[in-house]
Amino acid sequence: MIPTASIPQRGRLVGGSAACEHVFVTSQGTAHGRFQRALERGNLEQAEQAARELGWLSLVDALALVVAYARTGSPKFEPAAVRWLARLALEGREIGLSDLQLASAALPCLRGFRTGQAEKILLRLL
Repeated sequence: MIPTASIPQRGRLVGGSAACEHVFVTSQGTAHGRFQRALERGNLEQAEQAARELGWLSLVDALALVVAYARTGSPKFEPAAVRWLARLALEGREIGLSDLQLASAALPCLRGFRTGQAEKILLRLL
């Protein structure tokens, strides 16, 4: 059981200092918001910077970055796609060999004519 004295409460002192009741966000928003906006604008440099600030990306966000690399022809596409596939294998829910095979076949298609279909297939695996 956690002692109630160590639980921050609105307006009360915690460890000798006042507990903050507000979350402060920069005028540019959260790192995740900046990440999403940068991807929407196709600004990979800003997306990567926001991703570094986040420290960890969900599989969905990591896939969005892989898709952006594919769309721009970035040399980072292949290594990022391989890392994403490895994360899918380790972190994905109820992922079997056939799912990994499907994902492995769909990832290179992100660079081709069926980008939208490949993206939908990959998102359905999450």
